[in-house]
Amino acid sequence: MRGIYRDMVRSLGGRILSDSGWRGNTIVDSAWLLVAGLMKNDPSVRGILFWAVGDGLAEWDVALPPADTAGTRLVHEVDRTSIASEAMTYVGGDGRPSAEPSYCIEVTAAFTWNHDRSLREFGLFGGDATAARDTGTLIN
Repeated sequence: MRGIYRDMVRSLGGRILSDSGWRGNTIVDSAWLLVAGLMKNDPSVRGILFWAVGDGLAEWDVALPPADTAGTRLVHEVDRTSIASEAMTYVGGDGRPSAEPSYCIEVTAAFTWNHDRSLREFGLFGGDATAARDTGTLIN
């Protein structure tokens, strides 16, 4: 498994203020527990449920830490939003949305942010995740 992400910041009017472009991200070890539970049809395990963001550590502005696949939560989660199934789309080999299941999905989330702080981390959570911070199985 591998993941990529793209941060886009838009004004309330929809104008793009910043676009990071596509970058790789880390799929953590706990994601495999989620995959195993889904494959076993474990009724207590559910797929992607929440997208969380955090302000992490200020020192990351100077140098990013090495990827840590053992992570199970964000360093400092500050907000999360639920992910409806409509916010997840299968993507075909041509990079376009597909009605048919594929090996790739695109997950989209929007946060309305009125705080004066930097967001340095994000994570997708599933399993038994709830709206409460630091809950669920971290995927990436």
